[in-house]
Amino acid sequence: MKRGGERSLYVVLLQQSAWQRPQFRKRNRRYWPITGKPCLYVGETGLEPERRFKRHKNGVQASRFVKRYGQRLLGSAPVPASQARDLERKLAEKLQKKGYAVWWN
Repeated sequence: MKRGGERSLYVVLLQQSAWQRPQFRKRNRRYWPITGKPCLYVGETGLEPERRFKRHKNGVQASRFVKRYGQRLLGSAPVPASQARDLERKLAEKLQKKGYAVWWN
């Protein structure tokens, strides 16, 4: 269980077929599938990350990409609640710069 001022950033491995969705491609114009780097989803939550992943897969407050293409949770890290949204975006952008295709909200 999380403490009051804490949330988690989490990363989900997506099926490579997520890349075929036009909106995913538009957000990841510099991504080259030939590199072999996977498609990822970055999120933030007040729930335990594994529980949040299961909720995505069950369609509860779900990202359409995780619901349809999510394979497994890759990792998570606690962050201060006041910084969670900003850190979510920064992590997603950092992963994109490293060559991954990334979706985040």
